[in-house]
Amino acid sequence: APILCAVFLFFGGFSMTKTKTLATCAVLVAMAFVLALLSEFIPLQLPFGGSVTLASMLPIVLISYIFGVKWGVGSAFIFAILQMILGSKTISALFLPGDEQVIWWKAVLICLLDYIVAFTVIGLAGILLF
Repeated sequence: APILCAVFLFFGGFSMTKTKTLATCAVLVAMAFVLALLSEFIPLQLPFGGSVTLASMLPIVLISYIFGVKWGVGSAFIFAILQMILGSKTISALFLPGDEQVIWWKAVLICLLDYIVAFTVIGLAGILLF
């Protein structure tokens, strides 16, 4: 709610140009990524690379509520790419030395399902607005 109020007060309402919308979305995606990075300092190690985040998806949901589904899905896709880079150690575990074969299609499925699809769906939160 404070983020929403700050955006509303700073830009004087929700009638923004595309440049201001893009800049606001970039700042909120960066804020979501910083919140996700803060979870790396929590000493909780879950199996298969899972982690507990500190409301890192809230800025993405706010983008979708404020600017609509199109901006929400686009920003969520960018956040998914950043999360995939952050969680690259999970994907690289499939390519450990000593394996008889590299199962590349499993790595592609992990990238698609665990990162791209899962985080991009968050951008659909603006549908609930109507």
